[in-house]
Amino acid sequence: MARSATAANGKRGNGTTPVAPVQPPVPKKPAVDTSAFSLEQLAQAILAGEVKPRVADIRRLATAVLEPKTGEKPKKVKGSKAKKDKGKHKLPKIPGQNKKKAKAKA
Repeated sequence: MARSATAANGKRGNGTTPVAPVQPPVPKKPAVDTSAFSLEQLAQAILAGEVKPRVADIRRLATAVLEPKTGEKPKKVKGSKAKKDKGKHKLPKIPGQNKKKAKAKA
């Protein structure tokens, strides 16, 4: 009579199917506190794959990109106003022109 196989020797039931030994679960990495990172450190960590970004992290990066910087001056708007002023320049006066017109009238 054949012995019945058990999980201890790697077989199940009738002895034909091998059973993989049970592996202990892999411990998870401790969560990184991204709120302590600067914006540059956070962006580098996300790009390097060291940190999985959360919604709050993405929102923080987006607001930093979209808010205007305090040191910059606003750009001048090029448009119709600049073109209108350009066509209204007066020509320089020719010296002695008024004297000739006055003599011609007299």
